[in-house]
Amino acid sequence: MSAPGTSRTFIPGTRKGELLRVRQEGNHHFVLTFKASTKIAGKKTKRESEPQIHAIAAHLIIEAATRELGESLPTLYKVRRDFKKVWSGFVAHVVLDYVPELEELFSSYFLEVEIIVNDAGKVQAAKKAVLEIARALFEEDRKPMKKSYRRMLFKSLKARKAFPKRWYKITGKKKSHLDPRDTGSVGVSPRQGKKEFRKKAR
Repeated sequence: MSAPGTSRTFIPGTRKGELLRVRQEGNHHFVLTFKASTKIAGKKTKRESEPQIHAIAAHLIIEAATRELGESLPTLYKVRRDFKKVWSGFVAHVVLDYVPELEELFSSYFLEVEIIVNDAGKVQAAKKAVLEIARALFEEDRKPMKKSYRRMLFKSLKARKAFPKRWYKITGKKKSHLDPRDTGSVGVSPRQGKKEFRKKAR
């Protein structure tokens, strides 16, 4: 299933392992995303909440955060194609993203495999299924690399000297370091090609 262009506007958070953003799809669909790091069976994973919000609420959140920051918020634009497949008893989402803003330092095309589970006991099985799907799609193993869209966007903005100067003052982190609260994960091919593979299982 194809979708129109979407945007992710990142909001400064206040806790380690926390991610806040407003996602816009089309003109009338807005989602407030909250992600936070957690541990299940002693292994790191993440919990996520994505309630749909009214357009007015989305604009008020972005406006308030922009005023606090004193600059434009980091925003990522992309075009996405989403496919669903049942694999090993899980519903997997296979996503193809076109993200031109990241091309200079990384790539403009990404593939993401995502499985969302509600039972903590199934997290490890879901992660195994994600890797199996990626292996089947690429016909080879792809080594995961922990670098999310947010971190790649931040690196790209810093390289263009367009990163908000007050971001780390608001979040309480040193300006010289990337925000460690990034909780996403990206996998890339061991070859230095233009295709990248993002994996998720939570």
